[in-house]
Amino acid sequence: MNYATLHKKPKQFQSVSGLSHLDFLALHKDFALVWQQQMQHYTADGKPRLRSYSVRSDSVLKTTEDMLLFVLSYLKNNPTQEYHSSQWRMTQSQAHPWLQRCQNILRMTLQRCDMLPARTSIELLERLDAQESLARQGLRIDGSVR
Repeated sequence: MNYATLHKKPKQFQSVSGLSHLDFLALHKDFALVWQQQMQHYTADGKPRLRSYSVRSDSVLKTTEDMLLFVLSYLKNNPTQEYHSSQWRMTQSQAHPWLQRCQNILRMTLQRCDMLPARTSIELLERLDAQESLARQGLRIDGSVR
Protein backbone atom coordinates (compact mmCIF):
# COMPACT_ATOMS: atom_id res chain seq x y z
CA MET A 1 0.00 0.00 0.00
CA ASN A 2 1.18 3.55 -0.70
CA TYR A 3 -0.23 6.99 -1.38
CA ALA A 4 0.73 7.06 -5.07
CA THR A 5 -1.56 4.16 -5.96
CA LEU A 6 -4.30 4.62 -3.36
CA HIS A 7 -5.12 8.30 -4.01
CA LYS A 8 -6.33 7.37 -7.51
CA LYS A 9 -9.20 5.38 -5.93
CA PRO A 10 -11.27 7.95 -3.99
CA LYS A 11 -13.70 5.53 -2.33
CA GLN A 12 -10.96 3.17 -1.19
CA PHE A 13 -8.77 6.10 -0.12
CA GLN A 14 -11.50 7.44 2.15
CA SER A 15 -12.17 3.98 3.52
CA VAL A 16 -8.51 3.48 4.41
CA SER A 17 -7.65 6.98 5.68
CA GLY A 18 -10.98 8.28 6.97
CA LEU A 19 -10.55 11.47 4.93
CA SER A 20 -11.51 12.61 1.47
CA HIS A 21 -8.56 13.31 -0.78
CA LEU A 22 -9.09 17.09 -0.46
CA ASP A 23 -9.17 16.91 3.34
CA PHE A 24 -6.08 14.70 3.28
CA LEU A 25 -4.20 17.23 1.12
CA ALA A 26 -5.19 20.09 3.45
CA LEU A 27 -3.93 18.16 6.49
CA HIS A 28 -0.84 16.99 4.61
CA LYS A 29 0.27 20.55 3.92
CA ASP A 30 0.65 21.21 7.65
CA PHE A 31 1.88 17.67 8.43
CA ALA A 32 4.74 18.02 5.91
CA LEU A 33 5.70 21.41 7.35
CA VAL A 34 5.83 20.07 10.92
CA TRP A 35 7.72 16.96 9.74
CA GLN A 36 10.38 19.06 7.99
CA GLN A 37 10.75 21.37 11.00
CA GLN A 38 11.19 18.42 13.36
CA MET A 39 13.59 16.51 11.11
CA GLN A 40 15.65 19.65 10.57
CA HIS A 41 16.47 19.84 14.28
CA TYR A 42 15.96 16.32 15.65
CA THR A 43 16.70 12.74 14.64
CA ALA A 44 13.93 10.14 14.41
CA ASP A 45 14.81 9.16 18.00
CA GLY A 46 14.28 12.74 19.21
CA LYS A 47 17.96 13.49 19.73
CA PRO A 48 19.47 16.77 18.45
CA ARG A 49 20.47 16.41 14.81
CA LEU A 50 24.20 16.64 14.00
CA ARG A 51 23.94 16.33 10.21
CA SER A 52 21.33 17.25 7.65
CA TYR A 53 18.18 15.20 7.19
CA SER A 54 17.70 13.02 4.12
CA VAL A 55 15.36 10.15 3.28
CA ARG A 56 17.06 6.77 3.18
CA SER A 57 16.97 5.08 -0.21
CA ASP A 58 15.65 1.84 1.32
CA SER A 59 12.92 3.53 3.36
CA VAL A 60 9.40 2.17 2.91
CA LEU A 61 7.87 5.55 3.77
CA LYS A 62 9.75 7.85 1.42
CA THR A 63 7.22 10.70 1.21
CA THR A 64 5.29 12.64 3.82
CA GLU A 65 2.10 11.60 2.02
CA ASP A 66 2.97 7.97 2.72
CA MET A 67 3.79 8.79 6.34
CA LEU A 68 0.49 10.57 6.90
CA LEU A 69 -1.52 7.83 5.18
CA PHE A 70 0.38 5.22 7.21
CA VAL A 71 -0.58 6.76 10.55
CA LEU A 72 -4.14 7.73 9.55
CA SER A 73 -4.92 4.23 8.30
CA TYR A 74 -3.55 2.78 11.53
CA LEU A 75 -5.59 5.12 13.72
CA LYS A 76 -8.79 4.71 11.71
CA ASN A 77 -8.77 0.95 11.27
CA ASN A 78 -7.11 -0.07 14.55
CA PRO A 79 -5.26 -3.17 13.20
CA THR A 80 -2.55 -5.00 15.06
CA GLN A 81 0.91 -3.64 14.28
CA GLU A 82 1.83 -6.97 12.72
CA TYR A 83 -1.06 -6.77 10.26
CA HIS A 84 -0.55 -3.06 9.54
CA SER A 85 3.15 -3.53 8.89
CA SER A 86 2.44 -6.36 6.44
CA GLN A 87 0.14 -4.05 4.45
CA TRP A 88 3.03 -1.60 4.10
CA ARG A 89 5.67 -4.26 3.34
CA MET A 90 7.68 -3.83 6.51
CA THR A 91 8.25 -5.75 9.72
CA GLN A 92 6.48 -5.04 12.99
CA SER A 93 9.77 -3.87 14.49
CA GLN A 94 10.02 -1.28 11.69
CA ALA A 95 6.37 -0.24 11.96
CA HIS A 96 6.38 0.52 15.67
CA PRO A 97 8.93 3.39 15.61
CA TRP A 98 7.32 4.79 12.46
CA LEU A 99 3.93 4.80 14.16
CA GLN A 100 5.36 6.54 17.22
CA ARG A 101 7.08 9.17 15.07
CA CYS A 102 4.11 9.80 12.80
CA GLN A 103 1.60 9.93 15.65
CA ASN A 104 3.75 12.50 17.40
CA ILE A 105 4.02 14.63 14.24
CA LEU A 106 0.26 14.28 13.64
CA ARG A 107 -0.47 15.41 17.20
CA MET A 108 1.82 18.44 16.77
CA THR A 109 0.14 19.18 13.42
CA LEU A 110 -3.36 19.06 14.90
CA GLN A 111 -2.22 21.20 17.82
CA ARG A 112 -0.67 23.74 15.42
CA CYS A 113 -3.95 23.89 13.46
CA ASP A 114 -5.98 24.10 16.70
CA MET A 115 -7.77 20.88 15.77
CA LEU A 116 -6.97 18.65 18.73
CA PRO A 117 -10.20 17.15 20.07
CA ALA A 118 -11.55 18.12 23.47
CA ARG A 119 -11.17 15.10 25.74
CA THR A 120 -13.46 16.17 28.56
CA SER A 121 -16.78 18.00 28.74
CA ILE A 122 -15.13 20.78 30.76
CA GLU A 123 -12.50 21.28 28.06
CA LEU A 124 -15.26 21.37 25.42
CA LEU A 125 -17.24 24.00 27.37
CA GLU A 126 -14.11 26.13 27.77
CA ARG A 127 -13.47 26.00 24.02
CA LEU A 128 -17.08 26.82 23.18
CA ASP A 129 -17.09 29.77 25.59
CA ALA A 130 -13.87 31.08 24.02
CA GLN A 131 -15.33 31.06 20.50
CA GLU A 132 -17.91 33.34 19.02
CA SER A 133 -21.15 31.83 17.73
CA LEU A 134 -20.07 32.18 14.07
CA ALA A 135 -16.85 30.27 14.71
CA ARG A 136 -18.81 27.47 16.40
CA GLN A 137 -20.36 26.53 13.08
CA GLY A 138 -16.95 25.20 11.99
CA LEU A 139 -16.73 22.71 14.85
CA ARG A 140 -16.76 19.00 14.04
CA ILE A 141 -17.92 16.13 16.15
CA ASP A 142 -15.25 13.48 16.49
CA GLY A 143 -16.82 10.19 17.39
CA SER A 144 -17.09 6.62 16.31
CA VAL A 145 -19.70 3.95 16.64
CA ARG A 146 -18.53 0.47 17.54
